[in-house]
Amino acid sequence: TQNAAIVSMPKSVDCQFKHLELVALQDSLALVILVLYGAKVKQQLITFDQGITQPGLTAIANKINATYSGLTSSQISAKEVDLSPTEKQLTNCLLQIMQAEDEQEYEEPYLSGLHLILNQPEFVHSHRILALMELVEHRNLLRTIVPKEIGSPGVHVIIGKENKAEVIHNCSVVISRYGLLEEAVGTIGVVGPTRMPYARTISTIGYLSSVLSKLVAELYGKEAPTELAQHDVN
Repeated sequence: TQNAAIVSMPKSVDCQFKHLELVALQDSLALVILVLYGAKVKQQLITFDQGITQPGLTAIANKINATYSGLTSSQISAKEVDLSPTEKQLTNCLLQIMQAEDEQEYEEPYLSGLHLILNQPEFVHSHRILALMELVEHRNLLRTIVPKEIGSPGVHVIIGKENKAEVIHNCSVVISRYGLLEEAVGTIGVVGPTRMPYARTISTIGYLSSVLSKLVAELYGKEAPTELAQHDVN
């Protein structure tokens, strides 16, 4: 589209436990490798209150995997399980990781083609370039450009001053969500000058959103969404 493209990884509505591995590093220090549904992997160090061997860690991981597979953090918290002090300590660690993941509003997005925007006449003034770069560097671009209505189906078009951030008041955003509404949802879109070719851009984003939704559906073993693309122009 000759505009800047932005896409975020699909984020689970509530992350689900899939698999756990524990790697012994020192006497009581271990590496927690937590795999969540949606192909997400989290790693964190944990210091147990008592020393434990690798075979002991493997046995604990096997028990936790059998007990918590497919559960959300709230389901894990509510589940009544007979756990040892070490297993309780590990469970608390897992809950902290999962709850922190749930609290993230957006995944860190991938941004491509920023130079295409910066080369546009709308950004000839250095202060506009600096303001846009600040949004990117502080990882606030997606949070800034995504409207609240993005939860509804279809491609959304936000033109000029309808954008929340003043730095892109001379730009348009064409954006859509993708994925499975009840499982995992990501965002894909473009940012460009208000004179962009809207018909082609909307068609491209709609098509890519559909393709990505099918890939997410395959990952979760579900049917791809069949909703028709809708166009919402602000």
